[in-house]
Amino acid sequence: MNQAIIPTDNSDEGSLLPEMQIHSTSHLRDTVEFIKNDRIFTIETQPSRNLSVASFLDLSDVAGQESARFALEIAAIGGHHILFMGPPGTGKTMLAERIPTILPPLTHERALQVSAIHSVAGVLKTRGALSALPPFIAPHHTTTAPAMIGGTGALKPGAVSLAHHGVLFIDEAPECAIGVLDSLRQPLESGTITIARSVGNITFPAHFLLVLAANPCPCGKFTGKGRNCTCSSIQVRR
Repeated sequence: MNQAIIPTDNSDEGSLLPEMQIHSTSHLRDTVEFIKNDRIFTIETQPSRNLSVASFLDLSDVAGQESARFALEIAAIGGHHILFMGPPGTGKTMLAERIPTILPPLTHERALQVSAIHSVAGVLKTRGALSALPPFIAPHHTTTAPAMIGGTGALKPGAVSLAHHGVLFIDEAPECAIGVLDSLRQPLESGTITIARSVGNITFPAHFLLVLAANPCPCGKFTGKGRNCTCSSIQVRR
């Protein structure tokens, strides 16, 4: 059996590899002793552990919204991207946040892929290595194109890769800066994103369900009738 020694902080990730004997240690001295004497000493062996799909969100929490729920279920079943449009407070974000709970749990292989991406990005602790729940990534509409597709810093994965096998949710989508939504074209078409920088090129996986939410106008009160909206006709058309 293959063996590996990893830091204690990464023990959850290591437990996802049942085909390997994983040892975790909190000090380099223990690793040296292990190699010199071929004995474990204080190094702890990590048993393989099962994935979890626990979530505090549930679609049953949403009262009413029959049409929106039906559209959401169709999108989840068929892998269709979806746009929610409506005034503030109508439940667009609430519905989007619950999409991962009705998607199929991640397989062991997919969970490994997602955990690896989040580990490289340095955000695995916020998700947990043992989660089989599809990821839900919701960058703010002020997010830049490099943060969306990746490549910032040492060629780290961006939001589209963190959402791999899960959901990428962009609220206030029409307010995104020029070029941000256009940057989603490659991952939506190919399921990957290739980043070219002066330090090199890298391709990350980015296969996700895109969910957009938008108000009908900047103030959010346009209904097509009445005078509640304070936006100009040009703003509404735009």
